[in-house]
Amino acid sequence: MGMSEKERKTIRTGVNYGSVSSGLLPENGRFMRLYKLGARKFLVNNVSPLGCIPFAISTKKPTTPCVEETNERVSMYNNKLLPNFLTELQLTLAGSKFVLGDLHKVFKDVYASPASYGAE
Repeated sequence: MGMSEKERKTIRTGVNYGSVSSGLLPENGRFMRLYKLGARKFLVNNVSPLGCIPFAISTKKPTTPCVEETNERVSMYNNKLLPNFLTELQLTLAGSKFVLGDLHKVFKDVYASPASYGAE
């Protein structure tokens, strides 16, 4: 995943949470099961800004609208780790195609302008 063994142990990232929930890590098995059954095209969404969800805000009580520390970790995962991992998978798995959906941008837009989406 582009990180050394030491970095994996010392840098806290969302990579295991995001990947396991989407079934990408080999330990999870769901993704490879689909590939073995013939699936070759995959849409993988990145992670939404978790620092902006009500639970994070009520738990951490940030001085900003969102918990920026959490969002920085999400950004590391979304901008570096996940795209690199998907590129690696596409090169490794013959005939596969991975499309990265930008769920993060969708939610950032909703948080920035909730009235545009029917929320108050």
